[in-house]
Amino acid sequence: MSIFKDLDACVSPVLSLDEAPNYKHNRERNSFVKLNDGSFLPSMNWLTDMNNEKRSFEMPKIGQHSTSILKEIGYSLEDIKKFQNEGTIQDSCSKKLKSKI
Repeated sequence: MSIFKDLDACVSPVLSLDEAPNYKHNRERNSFVKLNDGSFLPSMNWLTDMNNEKRSFEMPKIGQHSTSILKEIGYSLEDIKKFQNEGTIQDSCSKKLKSKI
């Protein structure tokens, strides 16, 4: 970066995933959102709610959305239960699913 400091040029450093959220330019532009676990997620500026500093973020748990996604793409509850029993998928709401079948 020091080579380009006096030039009229658009130049950016190549940063690691650990460096990018803490880079001054990215901090000033809120280019990353800090998650509850301390990791960062690139912000999506077109989603204004996402960049609200008061908003809390959590990564989904393994299997948290398995049933809803599989239902959305056309699998029956019976198929989904079979996937769970076979260990093909994990689903955090398997108790709810068993009561619906």
